[in-house]
Amino acid sequence: MRSGYVLNFSDKTFSEFFRKDLGVDIDDARYKLGPSPSKANRLRRYWEETSASSMAVCINKLIEYIETQIMIGRLQETEFPGKIIERAKQISSRLAGAPGNDSQNEDAFISKQFGEVSIDRMGLDPGISNVLKQRIEEIRRCLSARCPLGAIFLCGSTLEGILLGIASSRPREFNQPRVQRTERRARLSDFQTGH
Repeated sequence: MRSGYVLNFSDKTFSEFFRKDLGVDIDDARYKLGPSPSKANRLRRYWEETSASSMAVCINKLIEYIETQIMIGRLQETEFPGKIIERAKQISSRLAGAPGNDSQNEDAFISKQFGEVSIDRMGLDPGISNVLKQRIEEIRRCLSARCPLGAIFLCGSTLEGILLGIASSRPREFNQPRVQRTERRARLSDFQTGH
């Protein structure tokens, strides 16, 4: 890509590849920023702007393209050793959040289910419980509508509501400094163990 070319793509086939395989208009002005609108620069710009999961899809499609072009004799296998193709597949898997890797793509993280949240079991004031149940339903709607930022704000608000509910139901404990609570626990532990 140093020369500005990408594989054996012409300008036309490069545009078609992105449009058909990735649903992206690589000829859009936002990808033509920089010193020149070469195919390599547009590809780099796309990778800079896109999500990790979309980059993984792009890499996979490029690997498929290379393998197909090698099969029909338009690219030489010697130019793409198995180690390079394997490394590209590993990078793609990591970007896509494959199991066993620390990084997960946004979609996988957002769609992860953590089980049912039971507000009733917390034993909070019924008024606060009802508001919290509504907030949790709003969070679900935000996630279904693919509005993760809204869900994050609602999660923060819900957590504040839970803390307020706990503090309201236990005002005496809540108003004591943490140091006193820790000392009291230590004294109770000493009493129970006979020290």
